[in-house]
This record gives sequence, structure tokens and C-alpha cells, in this order.
Amino acid sequence: MAVFGEIRAAQPRFATAVRGDARVFMVERYDREPRRGVGFLLDLARLAWETDTFLALLLYRLRVRLIVRRIPILPGVLHRVCIFLAQMSFGGDAVVQPGLHLLHGQVVIDGLVKIGPFATIAPWVTLGRKGPAFEGPSIGSHASSRTSACCRARSCRETCAAGVTRWRR
Repeated sequence: MAVFGEIRAAQPRFATAVRGDARVFMVERYDREPRRGVGFLLDLARLAWETDTFLALLLYRLRVRLIVRRIPILPGVLHRVCIFLAQMSFGGDAVVQPGLHLLHGQVVIDGLVKIGPFATIAPWVTLGRKGPAFEGPSIGSHASSRTSACCRARSCRETCAAGVTRWRR
């Protein structure tokens, strides 16, 4: 389908996305920029070892790259590993720009969801479709969620199950 071709084309490059994500995690966690060269690889290894959310995000990025290249089976395995490690479920059709900061696990992103650069997502957040429609919400750049926020419509201004919209910019 043409929609899925557009989604594949909109996915950020693996190296660009990982660099952006690592930068945000390093600044938020250690208050410093990541190093260059071999030091960057060591920073990646440290982040992946110390934070399950960064490891799951890294595996999600790899999974998306495999989906874009149409490599079978392995993306499904990586999806299950993300769920097991950090209780994070990212749909393969979500477009997540570089610089996503995940505070903890317990995150579900499903459907045609678009997340802008430098967004922050707290635990127990659900982003996805509502009903039979496949299209999900779009989250802008530098947006941040609070714990237990949900957005299952085209706009995150819609009232959620708790009666309060918990997205702020």
C-alpha cells in the first residue's frame, strides 16, 4: 500500500536516530554530551546497560530499520524483546523522530503515530488508534507527557479516560 511506503520513507535513518536519542539520554542522565568515535560506542553501551528504556529504544530503532529493509522474522523477535525488557510496545508503523526521551517503561505506541523530535514520554503512557481507524495521534516536538497519559485520537487535546488531558508543551 502507498501509506506504508510513505511510513517507511518517513522513518529517520538509524544512525541519526540513535545519535539523537543518545544525546538526549546523556544530557538528561549525566548532564553531558556524548563523546565522538569509540567514546560514543562506549556511551551507547553504558546507556544500554544502565537504562532498560534506552536499550528498548535502541532495539526499536533496529527493528524499524529491518522493517524498512523488509527483513522478515527478526523484527518480531526484537518487538518481543522490547516488551520483555522494558514493557515497551512500539508499533512498526509509528514514526518516532530522533531525540525521544523515555523516562521508564510501560509505554504503548500503536498505529500511525507520529512523535516529533525531543519529545519526552513518562511511564504508563498509551498512544494509539481509537476504534477501527488505523491513524493515531501526532505529538509535536518538545512535547512531554505525564504519567498515565493516554491519547487515542487524532489530537491529544481530546479528553482521555481519566477525564484530563495530560500532554503539555
